[in-house]
Amino acid sequence: MPLFDIGRLTNDILQRKYLAGSRSPIETHLDRVAESIVRSWPFRRAMIDAYYWPPGALTENGDHVVAHMTRRLKEAGMPVVPLFGYAQWNNEVYQTSMRALNFAAESSYCLRLDRDAIEDAAEPEFFRANVEAILDSLDLFQSKCTVLIDFGDISATPIDDLIRDASRIIEQLVAFGFRNFITAGCSIPRTIDLAVKRPDSEGMIVRREAVLWKALRQEFRNITLVYGDFGVRGPHTNDGAHSTNTNGKIRHTIPQHSFVLRGHAFSKDGCADQMYDLAEKLVQSSHYLGPNFSWGDGQILACSRGQFKGTTTQWIAIDTNHHLAYVTQEAEEFELSVTAASPR
Repeated sequence: MPLFDIGRLTNDILQRKYLAGSRSPIETHLDRVAESIVRSWPFRRAMIDAYYWPPGALTENGDHVVAHMTRRLKEAGMPVVPLFGYAQWNNEVYQTSMRALNFAAESSYCLRLDRDAIEDAAEPEFFRANVEAILDSLDLFQSKCTVLIDFGDISATPIDDLIRDASRIIEQLVAFGFRNFITAGCSIPRTIDLAVKRPDSEGMIVRREAVLWKALRQEFRNITLVYGDFGVRGPHTNDGAHSTNTNGKIRHTIPQHSFVLRGHAFSKDGCADQMYDLAEKLVQSSHYLGPNFSWGDGQILACSRGQFKGTTTQWIAIDTNHHLAYVTQEAEEFELSVTAASPR
């Protein structure tokens, strides 16, 4: 199930044509995002959050941005799974807005724990008291509640630290009887040069989020532990920003790693012909699984044959599609191996 984090309304977005002359740019932007989500994920369950907005962010009509998005998506027939955040709970506007969503009437909901919660968990009594206070304030049943342990950008975080912190949270909260736990993080850094130093070369990035989940899944065999990640783009990526130094790149998910093929700045030769070469290198490598593995893999083969070169946005879609197909299969196979090894 996807979690759609609504991007902030930046000055760059405010300059776009669809917001020209709008008297309520926040609502107009949110409605456009909602329409895009419905087109991409019609009538299917998803979680919605506005984590990167200020906790008390409101629309021009006084609705909280999360409440506005939730209502719009539900009106379009989308079964939204409500999400509430530990870090935002100190904000009174946020608390009031979350109570107004009437979580208790939902069949399931999610508590998001970010770095603030992970740090607070070093003081167990304080952390558990905060979690209890949030649940009591919303009048929720733990048996309907998922706990998302969101590490965010983990490109520079040691794996041992991730395992220690996640284990500590699960050990402190397992007695609550939560529906399940999710761990999530992203090992891909915000810019390509932090992953592969030299232009026109390749590199490997350890997918720490996969190593973390597999270690915890073996340690906590009696709970439901769900795998999560950020796809092929980190939470603080610079992709999408206007830059003359944007590089051609392919981010290809493989066992425990991301295989990253870096090109060079598009401004260097004024075109995206480099994508033909990057795709060819990937197809000729041992990591390519064939055009039938996913839609994205088919597009990679087509590019390697010079049939299309793709835009930056299209390559995000291609890389993400392969990633989703790969990690779904990877998680399923690992889950089966753990289940088979568990005592009956």
